[in-house]
Amino acid sequence: MKPQTKQRLTNDYKFVMLSILSGVFISIGGWAYLTVGALAGMILFTFGLLSVVHFGTYLYTGTAGFRFPGKPIKLPFILIFNVVGTIIMGLLSHCLTNPMMGAAENIAGARIISGWLNCGLLAIGCGLIMTTAVAFAAKKQYLPLLFGVPVFIACGFPHSIADAFYYSACSWEFIHCAFDEILKCWAAVVVGNFIGCNIPWACGYFLTKDI
Repeated sequence: MKPQTKQRLTNDYKFVMLSILSGVFISIGGWAYLTVGALAGMILFTFGLLSVVHFGTYLYTGTAGFRFPGKPIKLPFILIFNVVGTIIMGLLSHCLTNPMMGAAENIAGARIISGWLNCGLLAIGCGLIMTTAVAFAAKKQYLPLLFGVPVFIACGFPHSIADAFYYSACSWEFIHCAFDEILKCWAAVVVGNFIGCNIPWACGYFLTKDI
């Protein structure tokens, strides 16, 4: 195998695994939130984002608002592999005593009742908060991250990767009955997050991040 080919495969493997790991980290934060709830759960959720920043894993909402080489190609794959990480954690939750399933279904049900358009519009706020928090964290300033996560949860701003975990943690019956609505709401949140993440860029703050 040529050295260039071997290096490319190594880089691709690293990219895939770090993207999946982001989904796992966010799921752990979401797991804590579903289990504990209230303000304490919101604060514990921050562990997931802090882990993403510390290990430099690839999170959809942590990269969507930044310019980096190959972004148009890489961003969809970051999203896909983030979701793979959340599904892994969701499947794990189904294998265990799962007191958080009801909490996950409450969130999922609220999204569906709210409707895909409202979910998408609210998700813009989450994207803006995420880009702001990650930009500060890149400069070793973590307070915006510590406050930003509880803020977007308290405001009801959906996070696409967290929502992917919540949906995965719902019962099979719930997922089967509401799959179409879940898909529409989640897709709207993905778009809304992307728009919100790029508001600083659109306003002239050309942020850079290398991947």
